[in-house]
Amino acid sequence: MNRFIDEGTFGASNTMHAWMRYHFYLRHARELIMNHKDNYREKGLLFDIHSQDHEHGLVELGYMLTSRQLSTNIYSLKGSSLASYLGTRFNPIDLISGNKSLGYFITKYKYSSTPSPTFPSPPNDSYFEWGYTIEEYGRYNNFSAIMIESPSRELVNRTKLYNYARTLAIALHDYLIEIEL
Repeated sequence: MNRFIDEGTFGASNTMHAWMRYHFYLRHARELIMNHKDNYREKGLLFDIHSQDHEHGLVELGYMLTSRQLSTNIYSLKGSSLASYLGTRFNPIDLISGNKSLGYFITKYKYSSTPSPTFPSPPNDSYFEWGYTIEEYGRYNNFSAIMIESPSRELVNRTKLYNYARTLAIALHDYLIEIEL
């Protein structure tokens, strides 16, 4: 689902139908969020959550910034998936790898992540920078997006999955308060 339709479905009609429904629901959810009567700031944020099996075992946060950009600290939020609303309010480094970053809050609650204050850039080339979903739904009209690539070793059984999901929910809650969303 996190690919262009041809690549994500291999042209099979049943998977194309599922892809179209999935993206219809994402567009519809974005509209509901942006038009909700209590959304007086008219902004929204999508978390696109996946798993990965990279050796480093870090939670990877994708903002449409390359690992090279992260390692050199030479980036702006203009081309990132946070450009739409958050990019106008915060210092880029604080928001991506500093004390206002999602990585800060995930690390605060036990799980190492990148980018974060501890790992401002990925420790090696294994890093998911972005996917179709955050490119398509982030960056536009006060709607931003972050891809969360969870380490699969934290999802191997119910206990680990529950602990990870609970911790991630708390970190997301604190992050949303920090960025006033």
